[in-house]
Amino acid sequence: MGSPSPQKLPLAQFKIFHTQQLDEAREVVAQAYADHKLDYALPNQHVDCEMSEVRLPHSSIIVLSYDAWVNVTVEEPEGVFACQFQLSGNNTFKIGKEEIDTGEHIGAMISPTKSVLITENPNSRILGFRVDPETLHAHLESLLMFPLSRPLEFDARMDLRGEQGFLSRYIRFFVDELDQLHSGLLQAPAVLANFEQSMITSLLLGQPHNYTTYLSNPRNAAAPRQVKMVEDYLEAHVAQPIDMTSLAKMTGYSLRSIYKGFRQFRGYSPMTYLKKTRLAHLRKRLLEGPPNRHLTQHALDLGFVHLGRLSADYKRQFGESPSETLRRAGHRQNKSSLKKLF
Repeated sequence: MGSPSPQKLPLAQFKIFHTQQLDEAREVVAQAYADHKLDYALPNQHVDCEMSEVRLPHSSIIVLSYDAWVNVTVEEPEGVFACQFQLSGNNTFKIGKEEIDTGEHIGAMISPTKSVLITENPNSRILGFRVDPETLHAHLESLLMFPLSRPLEFDARMDLRGEQGFLSRYIRFFVDELDQLHSGLLQAPAVLANFEQSMITSLLLGQPHNYTTYLSNPRNAAAPRQVKMVEDYLEAHVAQPIDMTSLAKMTGYSLRSIYKGFRQFRGYSPMTYLKKTRLAHLRKRLLEGPPNRHLTQHALDLGFVHLGRLSADYKRQFGESPSETLRRAGHRQNKSSLKKLF
């Protein structure tokens, strides 16, 4: 029904596939984004799907078109943080319960906590930016200066006429540079890393999310001395038993002052901070530790006793269970071993 764009799409030199088979399009796009259903939205359609992808250290930039009316359904977008902008045409998104019509001035932001339904227009050409969730979480924590207490969730609608539009313009500039015939950006790792860091920072500062209040209020970042002292101590002694009375003696501040500082500048108690920090350390161990070390051993090492409660807290903070993290870690290690063999 649609017809190919007469103009060459951006990142044409990075095209990874072109197909007229619906199943093949679903498989390849799933590898770039997430497992999903792909169906024709209207009868008598014939997909003509093209996709280009540039992989950065912790993210990827994608140009995608289907050239047909199709529905893309992602029921559980686990680990997917991705924004989408229209190079041409428009699409209809339903993210969670919110409906968004994307176009020249409106983009869409996908978070792992919300289901996604996209109705693709035949004239739609999408520019997408996907970020590795672990990198995004770590970057946000470095801006906040405290660990995340709940899953990161972005507003779904992106108004590209204001501050939220900076990321779109920045990515388009980067894409234009890559499209230069003699661009050497991909051969300069330090330059690529700087571009990527700027894109991630722009996303976190420009697109509203459930931690924006803490980023926009300097008072929340500039925590008082007793809060920082306690945080540093808990981080350094994350696997040891903690006595709040000892923390008061160590800092020279009263327990009341410490709790008040945490409540005002962090939004939770010191012991909640300790739990979140321990969970972050557990996640790091599960992802990077030896595959033959059991989850229970890691948990006990970090002071967790109630494993059922641990699993619920872990999933609340990271959006997946500890066992799911272990499976992903094992999958990565197997892929790494295969690469070394070949």
